[in-house]
Amino acid sequence: MSLSSMLEEAAKQYPNAKKGQFSGAQIGNTFKVKIPNELKHLIDLSNFMIRGSIGAGQFAAVPWIAIMDKEFTTSTQNGIYIVFLFSSDGKRVYLSLNQGVTYLNSHNYSSEQVNQMTKLLREKFPSTSNTVDIIDLNATTSLAKGYEKSNIYAFEYNTNNIPSDDQIISNLSDLLYKYSLIKDFYISEGSNIEKFYLALERLPINPKYRDFKNLLSRFIEQANNNLTDRQKRKTTLGENGFENNRFQRINKFDKISIDGVDLRIYLFSTASYGPKNGEGSSKLPYICYDLGNKKWASIRVTFLNSQSKSIRIVIWDEEKNSDEETGYNYELNDLQIFSDAEPNGALIKLYNDFFGKKWRTNKQTDIEGRDGEVKKMESIGWNRILCGPPGTGKTYSIDSYKKELGLTEQHVETDAKLNYDTLTWKDVIYLAFKRNEKKPMTVKQIEQSDIVIQYAKTKKSKSPYGTISTTIIENATEASTTTTYRKGTDLFERVGGLSGKQWQLTEEGEIEADEIEDVVVQESISEDSFFYSLVTFHQSYGYEDFIEGIYAETEEGRIHYRVKDGVFKEFCNRAKSYPDQNFLFVIDEINRGNISKIFGELITLIEPTKRLGAKEELSVVLPYSGEQFGVPKNVYLLGTMNTADRSIAMMDTALRRRFSFVEKMPDSNIVKKEVGDIEGINIAKVLECMNRRIEFLYDREHTIGHAFFLNISTIAELKEVFENKVIPLLQEYFFEDYEKIQAVLNDTYNVYIDRLKNDSTIFSHHFGQLVNDYDSIRYSLKKDISRHEFISFVNHITEVDDYHE
Repeated sequence: MSLSSMLEEAAKQYPNAKKGQFSGAQIGNTFKVKIPNELKHLIDLSNFMIRGSIGAGQFAAVPWIAIMDKEFTTSTQNGIYIVFLFSSDGKRVYLSLNQGVTYLNSHNYSSEQVNQMTKLLREKFPSTSNTVDIIDLNATTSLAKGYEKSNIYAFEYNTNNIPSDDQIISNLSDLLYKYSLIKDFYISEGSNIEKFYLALERLPINPKYRDFKNLLSRFIEQANNNLTDRQKRKTTLGENGFENNRFQRINKFDKISIDGVDLRIYLFSTASYGPKNGEGSSKLPYICYDLGNKKWASIRVTFLNSQSKSIRIVIWDEEKNSDEETGYNYELNDLQIFSDAEPNGALIKLYNDFFGKKWRTNKQTDIEGRDGEVKKMESIGWNRILCGPPGTGKTYSIDSYKKELGLTEQHVETDAKLNYDTLTWKDVIYLAFKRNEKKPMTVKQIEQSDIVIQYAKTKKSKSPYGTISTTIIENATEASTTTTYRKGTDLFERVGGLSGKQWQLTEEGEIEADEIEDVVVQESISEDSFFYSLVTFHQSYGYEDFIEGIYAETEEGRIHYRVKDGVFKEFCNRAKSYPDQNFLFVIDEINRGNISKIFGELITLIEPTKRLGAKEELSVVLPYSGEQFGVPKNVYLLGTMNTADRSIAMMDTALRRRFSFVEKMPDSNIVKKEVGDIEGINIAKVLECMNRRIEFLYDREHTIGHAFFLNISTIAELKEVFENKVIPLLQEYFFEDYEKIQAVLNDTYNVYIDRLKNDSTIFSHHFGQLVNDYDSIRYSLKKDISRHEFISFVNHITEVDDYHE
């Protein structure tokens, strides 16, 4: 059978094969033996390791066959490799030049940085063939998404039209050549993967980064001269060196263009060149570009001994003549702007941060006055609830509070972030071997490894020795044990025969261990989620979900009952292990839960004076586990509630006593600042008028939030807000009392709310009295309103002097 036929058959058979039993599945032989052997027959791969996989212990969503240069990597976890990836639906096969994303994840590379690394590899080692950058494996697992994200480029084959063997081998040869170039670069960096990625960031890349580096170096050099040398003082950088950047000198600033963005460079103003004493920071000197709405993204400089030390990104408000700090700071030494080398990773990150869309789309910059609000919230205790009508920025306040607590800057080791609930004992034994560099270990040594100790705690297992021993023996080679209950998986083997005490991984075990490492790192808790958790309360939410409960689970075909920690208990235990770091636990829709049912006896423990380490420290014995439990001081509780659902007065009394309430009401001033007018329509005034009418007809807790009207700039977007947000909300508030809805909207021209007469002729005269008891008027909500009609409708909302039948 040809390679082409094998690939087609494997791809099409796999979706059905994985519905069957994993152990001994014939499809595994195709991926692990048949296709690798055919590849070796067709092309010389003597210097390469070829491995196929259909999963570890269970079928993978995406099976693969990897080709790895032994001098570069022997694992799909790190380095660069070539791999056949099979989409989960059997429709596509990709021959991909890929990279071990597990290494990047375990070294805390963000998703954005992984994308940047992939982009750099494409730019430095471009494909000269008809390849694709984006692959679709039709799977939602984190490992499959990891393959997609780390794809450098790939040949895509439709399984109904797989090319000939000659074409596949030709494509493979192309990738092998590119692979060899990348390997040479890897070797030039000492065959060190960390140095490889660091060096990659210094390679020749997009000219915009060079232009930006040139600007920064000239700007910083002149800024330093202006403070230290009167003879070299200048108010302009001059055109030299900016010939390709459309340099202009306009009034008090230089103007240049980088990648289509017009930048202003200010070095001097009214006898000022910067901080007069050469220390700290002042507005001058700075670089900025226009964000709109009289906001400017700006780079400010901090000086030490009259020399530039660092720069930071701020948002300058032209109306207020004030800066909003963003928290984005960069040491100049890290940027290496005066070196002859290409722009490094730190400078590329600065460029992407400064010109990133985050500033251009962030229209809520001043919405919360967040510094003051958060400090106010901290001053009134650990527990608070943000309350207000829908659309008043409660979720945005959570993000602001996370930043204030420093959650975005905290770090923790990789193993602490593992999601232990998804692991089995076999998985953890694999990880123990991996942490020991796959060296032989005794069962006792495995039991005493940090990762097993952590896992045993989640399983409430005080002595896991027996479980570890049984798991290894069940999956051992025939020569390693005399037991009759072997599974035949041959994953572990005894060192030194039957009398030996140490165990090691077999070759098959090493493959599975690598795959498990890939999966668990991909599915580990993100750094942000480690310090932050959000749950949503609802009527069926209970103590078992929040604190602890008894659950049945199946492992290796056997049913076990165990006490499982709830989300809050698990979060508090995590916080206890890192007492110097802040943790934020958010309860969304806190008013919708049955508080006494969820918190139980623990409601007292959240009080500031009862926290662990406080003067009146209090802990309780939990009913299921019998463990002592208390709430640490570094856990901050933040609830949110929509007052439209339930008023504060109706909330559980015990909860109200232990939480402070921060009101978040609609603020038309925010709309005025951030949106202004749209085609002559005063959006803030429209919101004010509607809310004043709602307060009169209902109450202030059912008003309309300002956030609905942010991030819009056109009539079409405003129309969408009314039709998809405002009117449905009013229908909910007034229980479809359309006369009141019409009054709130001042829809006297019946643009959206149509007044119709009921047709009483559909009834027999026998029911005349019944018909007369009902209102002769009924209402209908119109659709397909024209742009012209909508503009007239919105303009009329703020008018009150006329009325039309």
